[in-house]
Amino acid sequence: MNEHEPLLKIRFDGVSIEPGKIPVAHLINFLSNMSKALQRTGRVLLGDAESVHRGRQPRNRS
Repeated sequence: MNEHEPLLKIRFDGVSIEPGKIPVAHLINFLSNMSKALQRTGRVLLGDAESVHRGRQPRNRS
């Protein structure tokens, strides 16, 4: 892989999305959901049996 090549490309498409622009509310919602997905993935990679836990999110596992 080229070091200048992005690891992830995300394309937004929809009625309220203009070329090169996204409403802040949509961006915040997307980033919040992406963060949750990455946290769940991390829990699974660390060996937790479940990717979702009830209650507060753990601060640090070390």
